[in-house]
Amino acid sequence: MKISKYTGAVLAPNEELGKFIAKYLTSIDLPSEYMESEGLNLNKKCVKVLTLHNSKGLEFPLVAIVGLREGVFPKTISIDDLEEKEQIIKQERQLFYVGCSRAMRGLLICGSSSSPSQFLTSLKTSKGYKEYWDESK
Repeated sequence: MKISKYTGAVLAPNEELGKFIAKYLTSIDLPSEYMESEGLNLNKKCVKVLTLHNSKGLEFPLVAIVGLREGVFPKTISIDDLEEKEQIIKQERQLFYVGCSRAMRGLLICGSSSSPSQFLTSLKTSKGYKEYWDESK
């Protein structure tokens, strides 16, 4: 079965990064559009760029998750209450895993080598990760 490049989605942790990615992809001749939940057109011939929140309940043959950089995803939290801070990180981790589960056939996770997200770090330490990970630069 042939998969079109337009059946994929790029999932970003926030709207600002999502819009930037859609604009960049379009500038390199890969038609892309930032989409929100309302008016989402999955049949449109373009790469769909959504926030992780807006991807809930959807599935795509190919998914790329971007923005896994400490301070971006998870975002920097300036809360003194350690318990509340841990709860927010837990919610963001669950959102990351929900994003990963949107992929039906292929998943690409893009992070930072200079400031890797703790979410990437925890995946890399899980049993059997080397079988599925390519840490090419």
